[in-house]
Amino acid sequence: EEELDISLAAEYITYEKIDEEDLIIAKDGVLLKYQDIEIKADYLKINLTTNLLFASGEVLFEQDETDTYCEELTYNWKTEKTILLRLKSELTGEGIKGKMYYSGEKMENFPDTVEIADGNFTTCELEEPHYHIVTKEMIIYPKDKIIARNISWYEGKIKIITLPY
Repeated sequence: EEELDISLAAEYITYEKIDEEDLIIAKDGVLLKYQDIEIKADYLKINLTTNLLFASGEVLFEQDETDTYCEELTYNWKTEKTILLRLKSELTGEGIKGKMYYSGEKMENFPDTVEIADGNFTTCELEEPHYHIVTKEMIIYPKDKIIARNISWYEGKIKIITLPY
């Protein structure tokens, strides 16, 4: 069986065995480091039997020099799939002038793509941006392209146009 090289710190950490599942539970000021991932959270549960990590509260997920804030996070050690709920982050890089700010109800990281449901993105840094785009579905192909479906363009709070496809 493969060993996980994890660093975990928190105010409260406990190990429990429930229904044949090995659980590590951490609360308050949680900091987990694993490979290129760092997670800060209010609450964290690692299920060593199913290879799943769950974090909730105020969660900060750091990977590849990108900080993503969310309310809930699930991570699978084996598949490296990440699911974040009610998130916000920013993106910089090749082809982006300045920063792109984005948020969403749900984001799933796959090996080659990132999918965001009920997303919102803009390059305006204001809390209430001058403009933003709302989308039902957004697929990001890192270092290549972004595909958005069912998008609406807003100037402030006024919807200007909706493109259904």
